[in-house]
Amino acid sequence: MIIIEVIGLAGAGKSTLTRAMFETIPNNLGSYRLAKARSTIRILLSIFRALPLILIQGKTRIGIKQWYWLGHFEASIHDLNRRSQIEGCQILILDQGPIFEFIAIKRYLLSGRYGDYLASVYFKLLQKFYASIDAVVYLQAPDSVLLERVMSRQSSHLLKNMNVDEQRNQMAFYRAEYNNIFSAATAAGVSVVTLDTQLYSESQMLNETLKLLAEQGVLL
Repeated sequence: MIIIEVIGLAGAGKSTLTRAMFETIPNNLGSYRLAKARSTIRILLSIFRALPLILIQGKTRIGIKQWYWLGHFEASIHDLNRRSQIEGCQILILDQGPIFEFIAIKRYLLSGRYGDYLASVYFKLLQKFYASIDAVVYLQAPDSVLLERVMSRQSSHLLKNMNVDEQRNQMAFYRAEYNNIFSAATAAGVSVVTLDTQLYSESQMLNETLKLLAEQGVLL
């Protein structure tokens, strides 16, 4: 099975593209978000699976929220690895998958005394995901375009509650983290394609993405 994660800042068009891919590519498992994969029992089991990584350096004094998200993150990757073995399906498309969630967790939860250590634990789990994923599609656009799209939405969004400087810092953080993570994904054999979504209509964005994935040998 081919697993593709679509990533990008808010307003880049992730959900639009994943929905179009789902409707176009046959025999797929659909669009999947890690946020929908939560289960208390599975998270507890995953904490036990992740425990050896925590105990390596004897650092267990972390908050309950950090324990929860560590278990959730491990459970999600475990579930994705299991799904990759399903027969009869060709592709699984991820909207807000492990890469997106890793960066969000690093942004909001990995602060304080053990922040750097926990980041290394999450990164080791993310490397397990690289063993299953085939490609990452990175959607980009200028900050001004992204902010205009987010502000025009009817739904609430974190960026709407920020001032201009906070918005710039938020977007700069995500851009830098995405760029940093690509080298590790590429080294693990994951194909990475980028697309400036301000240059394309929705149908053109889909066609260009499929073309780039085909050129890298991900899709036939």
